[in-house]
Amino acid sequence: PKKILHEKKINTKNKQKKKCSKKKYYYYSISKYYDFTLRDYVDLRNKEFFGDHVDGCICLSSQPFQCIIPFTGCQGVERIIPADFMVHSFSCKDKLNKSFINFLMKNVVMGIKYLHSKGLVHGDVSLSNIFVGNKNDFIPKIGDYGEIKSIKEADRMEDIYKIGLLWFELLFPIKTVSERYYLIKEIEKTKTLPDEFKVMYEKEAKLIELCLKKKGKMGLKEILKFIRETKNDCT
Repeated sequence: PKKILHEKKINTKNKQKKKCSKKKYYYYSISKYYDFTLRDYVDLRNKEFFGDHVDGCICLSSQPFQCIIPFTGCQGVERIIPADFMVHSFSCKDKLNKSFINFLMKNVVMGIKYLHSKGLVHGDVSLSNIFVGNKNDFIPKIGDYGEIKSIKEADRMEDIYKIGLLWFELLFPIKTVSERYYLIKEIEKTKTLPDEFKVMYEKEAKLIELCLKKKGKMGLKEILKFIRETKNDCT
């Protein structure tokens, strides 16, 4: 009887092992490689846009390239943002450089597209989880994989939904943290964008609202195609 019981235990263990996935996942932790996030960048850009100039950065157009801007974000943490990165943000005074925003968006979307091709959903795409370094490399990198899941366990449209919100914030400066909070909550609730935004960015607004409504026909390929096709529309 003892031998039979032992065999049953072995069989049970073997059955449990068969249920386990053989797919390997790797998690890499890199510290102090990137100096700021797109959240930090957008917060500083918005301050400049609304004329609330940061000390040491009175006029971005007068800043030499390679100069750095010390900036304390809304969480009270000081970040170092290159002045030339900020200079690219504006095509002229009080007007955002849509070409630069498209550059940022294209790289974020390509990163998420790569994850999806590997059968993974990020689950927490946001400005705070997109990192940029100060080593003359302005290509945004996706980080914070704490919510990552298999595509079998999560809907990839969740990432596309978050990309829609991220795109909106990159295109639409908001003056205060509280204004941003209530505006984003309203957008999440209604799945529609402010009328002012629709007037300014008619084409982008239609695409972003499709992202927010999680329409099955809206995918990352469509977003990348749109960015490429509207490249010549940027001013």
